[in-house]
Amino acid sequence: NQFGIPPETIKDSMRLGFDVPSVYIVPVERFCREMGPALGINLAEFEFPAYFNFFVCNKRCTLVVDSEAAENSIRTVFEETLLGPEQFRNHSNPKPNEDEDFGPSFDKEARPNFYKEYKYFHIENQEEHTID
Repeated sequence: NQFGIPPETIKDSMRLGFDVPSVYIVPVERFCREMGPALGINLAEFEFPAYFNFFVCNKRCTLVVDSEAAENSIRTVFEETLLGPEQFRNHSNPKPNEDEDFGPSFDKEARPNFYKEYKYFHIENQEEHTID
C-alpha cells in the first residue's frame, strides 16, 4: 500500500526492488503547490500505476479516495484516457470528430471517425468495455 502517488512511482518502486503497489490512498490535496500557484507536483498520478498493474501485471489497482466527488473526478479521467472523450462514445448521437480540432483547409473526408474507432476497439461480443 502507498499513500499518495507522486511522479515516478513505478520507476522508484522498481529501482528499489519493490513490487509496484496495487493499493493507493489518494490524498485529499492532490496537488502540492508549494512552488507557487502556477507550479506544483501532482500527488495523485494514478494513471500509470493503474495501467501498469492492469496491462503489465494483469492485476487490478485499488484507489482509496475521501469522497464521491474525488471518485467521480478520477473516473472521468480513466474513462477519457481508456475509452476516449464522451462525445465520441455517445450511441444516441454519434459524433465522428469535432470541427474545432481541424483547420478549415483539412479535407473532411480525411478526418478520423472517432466513434467508429471507439466501436472497433471497445465493444466485444456486443458488450461495451467499461472502466469497472
